[in-house]
Amino acid sequence: MNYLLEIEQKLIEFSEFSEHKVWIKEDVFTNYYQSIKDFISETKQSLYIVKELQDSSDNELIEIYTKKLSLQIILIAKEVQKLKRNQKPKNFVGIKKFTKKFNIPKDIHTFSPKEKLKYYYQSLRGLDEIIAFYEKQLLEQEDFNIKNQLLNMIEKTEQRKKRCFEQIEILEANFFEDF
Repeated sequence: MNYLLEIEQKLIEFSEFSEHKVWIKEDVFTNYYQSIKDFISETKQSLYIVKELQDSSDNELIEIYTKKLSLQIILIAKEVQKLKRNQKPKNFVGIKKFTKKFNIPKDIHTFSPKEKLKYYYQSLRGLDEIIAFYEKQLLEQEDFNIKNQLLNMIEKTEQRKKRCFEQIEILEANFFEDF
């Protein structure tokens, strides 16, 4: 009878995720896809039957419903565990996206060297802003995985900045050769 109280306690714990819909492809439930609340409801029915059968002398029937009840609890627990793993902490702050964008025109190759230089300098400033934006987030972030993502984003932006700077050097060298 003590294990029935534990099962009731588990069902209460599962109710935190009652609105989530999940797939449980087992014949111990009437539907494979439904909310946790519906799976809990069916499990409560099995629990009620097991409680009613406690005074019965039909051990085979008690065993069948007890196994069904145990399997139902195990299956719901697995799904709730998946939901817990995928749930973000309440204080979770993900990576904020940099919203200000400056794109180099696609037909920049048709521009004069002076115009190209203007666009590359604007891009260089923009890339500096992006790096500063991500570095600020890096300092505020506590999650190790997000810190790694931010470091990767900073590294990629640094590479873009390096290529942009190389283009500026090439254009300036050519621009000053003409004088």
